[in-house]
Amino acid sequence: RLFVTECNNETGDGVIGIYDVAENYKRLGEHPAGGIGPHEIRLAPDGETLVVAIGGILSSLTRDKMNLPTMKPGLAYIDAASGRLLELVEPPSAWHQLSIRHIDLDASGRVAIAMQFQGDKNESVPLVAIHKRGEQPTYLRAPGPTERQLKQYVGSIAFDASGSWIGATGQRGNILMLWKADTLAYYGAANTKDVCGIAPAPHGGFIATGGSGAMWAINTRINADKRKEERMWDNHLIAIRSA
Repeated sequence: RLFVTECNNETGDGVIGIYDVAENYKRLGEHPAGGIGPHEIRLAPDGETLVVAIGGILSSLTRDKMNLPTMKPGLAYIDAASGRLLELVEPPSAWHQLSIRHIDLDASGRVAIAMQFQGDKNESVPLVAIHKRGEQPTYLRAPGPTERQLKQYVGSIAFDASGSWIGATGQRGNILMLWKADTLAYYGAANTKDVCGIAPAPHGGFIATGGSGAMWAINTRINADKRKEERMWDNHLIAIRSA
């Protein structure tokens, strides 16, 4: 099965489209996604639970944002077989404009969350969080100047291969940040122009990509080893693992 986040343009409802890989990706049906504007979707380590980032934004066909005063982002856990909503986690009401767009999972099923704030541009809010099933999210903060540099936008997030580190990218702020995954303590940042894509490197640290064609190897000393490719990268990056 291939599970895809989709949106019903007539109602605005988010759905999870279900496709049969063996039958040339024939569409089999859909599950409710748990909210408006589902974005990234991941399969939990149990192989049975879909984890869905709910952006909460109702967009028109011209991508105008229609519901910012009432938007409801969230993190949805859905049974892949039945479509039953197992758990829905939402930000506090004061932060209901924290759109959840991108996520990553570690081997235990903990979810790292990247967010983009759609509210007052002068408000300081956390843009990274960690969630474990059955608990409340833990919101991760960076130093004040770093959070201001982000311009209320974190593009992507990833655990490293060991699960010891969390890397998050701030495309608008030209910055890549690290947190320790065990203590959730902020560790530091590297200046990385137009960075957005991030994925675990196979032997530790992260690989990150920028829209100008730059690639960075990021280690835990916050050293950014940069090289330039003769191509322009889109905003997101995933690690392909052999079965």
